[in-house]
Amino acid sequence: RAHAMDALGAMRYARALQALTDLVQHHERGPVAAAAFEALARIGHPSSRALFEQMLESRDATMRRIAVEAVGRLADPALAGRVNGVMAQERNADVLLAGHFATVLMADGPVDELVEGLSRSRHRTQAFRYLLEVAPGRGHAIGVHIQDPDQRVRLDLVDILGMSGDPQALNALERVLQDPEPAVSRAAGRAIVRVRAASARP
Repeated sequence: RAHAMDALGAMRYARALQALTDLVQHHERGPVAAAAFEALARIGHPSSRALFEQMLESRDATMRRIAVEAVGRLADPALAGRVNGVMAQERNADVLLAGHFATVLMADGPVDELVEGLSRSRHRTQAFRYLLEVAPGRGHAIGVHIQDPDQRVRLDLVDILGMSGDPQALNALERVLQDPEPAVSRAAGRAIVRVRAASARP
């Protein structure tokens, strides 16, 4: 069931909205509710707005984190104040990172905290996922960090920029073609090819 719900979210399958909403409202918390709510958050349909806002106040940190992501994807600047208010009272690090992600989407905020998340083992996967989602159109903002002293962060950023297909990322990627770490320089070469191929598509 979890894999099925993940697929529905990835497809942004709007016809599943009611069934997923029913699961969230029935279970409220736990793995089934979280999987259904994650799918709703990825679909990001405006009709789910009331549920997203309601879950900002959930006692379950996982549900709050997903709600913050979901509200961010609605990209409604009018909700920025609501998210900021929730973040001011938040102590959970996963939810706080989600707040930075939402700020990037709603208010074109800085990506610095998301990049910083790549350097923390606990948050690396979460931060990578966020940066991959916000990267299109933000190649320059992310590319500013491409020469981070942490080799792992540099490699992650190269991969993110390559997958973004954003031509704004080319200057940053070209700067690391001579990176002292061969894995980074090779990845940069592959990323450049990928971005150029994406840019050439009609």
